[in-house]
Amino acid sequence: MNLTLIANMLRIMQKLTVVFYTVMCLYSCQNNHLSNVYTNFMQSNEDIIHQKLVLETSNLVQVKYNQKTSSQNQNKVIILINTECSFCIKEVKAWDALIENDHFFRKMQVIFIADGKQTDYFTYVVNSCKSNFEVYIDSLKHFTDKNKLNAYPNETFLLNPVNEIILIGTPLYNPQIKQLYRYLYHCQNNKKFIKDKIIIQTSYLHKI
Repeated sequence: MNLTLIANMLRIMQKLTVVFYTVMCLYSCQNNHLSNVYTNFMQSNEDIIHQKLVLETSNLVQVKYNQKTSSQNQNKVIILINTECSFCIKEVKAWDALIENDHFFRKMQVIFIADGKQTDYFTYVVNSCKSNFEVYIDSLKHFTDKNKLNAYPNETFLLNPVNEIILIGTPLYNPQIKQLYRYLYHCQNNKKFIKDKIIIQTSYLHKI
């Protein structure tokens, strides 16, 4: 083989090694930062983190169905909204766009629990969404009462596959929370054990 060709191949391999090392360093730094964020906020609302939610829907009215079969190993996102809240309507549409445009969130079972009356407009909006998520109306607050979530109106909860709360906050408007969703999923699927209780609150993260 030509010595010049060998020398060129070695230079290319050296460059690829440097690139790979740089990427791994950046990835490690990002994960360390996210881990530090957990540590900074794990003391907040310790009473609800790792609380196991009871996902009993027999007393609720389902107005949108998930066309895909859900897996017991899926993470779940529980979103509390109100049927007559204009911001909540926008949030449903925003989740529809997020799921359509970001394949990562298709790995999760997204469930809306809506307080309030079932209106024609609300039903029309949720069923005009293309993404696979579920919407239930809980006009008598069976879900929030049973799970003691009345102090958390219009909040978003990320659950692990056994329905324990591992994160509070929506990924829609805060890039860092979106990173945390991915980080938790990565840790979980790589069997990384997270010892500390974790909570991230949107109001705090906006200040970072």
